[in-house]
Amino acid sequence: MNRRAILFNTDNGWLKATDRIVKLYNHPLKMPLNVYFRPNPYAMKTLAEFKASLNSDQPAADLSAPLKSLWYDGKGDWHQAHAQVDHLNDQASAWVHAYLHRKEGDSHNADYWYNKARQTRPQLPLETEWEQLVVQFL
Repeated sequence: MNRRAILFNTDNGWLKATDRIVKLYNHPLKMPLNVYFRPNPYAMKTLAEFKASLNSDQPAADLSAPLKSLWYDGKGDWHQAHAQVDHLNDQASAWVHAYLHRKEGDSHNADYWYNKARQTRPQLPLETEWEQLVVQFL
């Protein structure tokens, strides 16, 4: 049996497959995830780790788009944070998008994105919402 492993980065972690399994399914992403999925052992797991990463020049490569957006926002770069989620339509990205427009002061636009994310606009400080979003998506 060929023991060479192939790792594929996914939003939820790393997908590992041997060449033999890849050939069997003809494509690595068609494999059953419940059998060949394992979390990325190097992924950030806590808010403290995420905050510590703000000392870096670039976000970690394996962060999802919502987390990259929150990372740039944590660095004070609202425009780059917005660019990470502006073109995406999933609920997680919409939630972060809503937070960014709330921070910008555009409550009408924020409410639109909170609605798309199936969330209500929170009545708490922006810093608290930022932390809650980071914890939610880690």
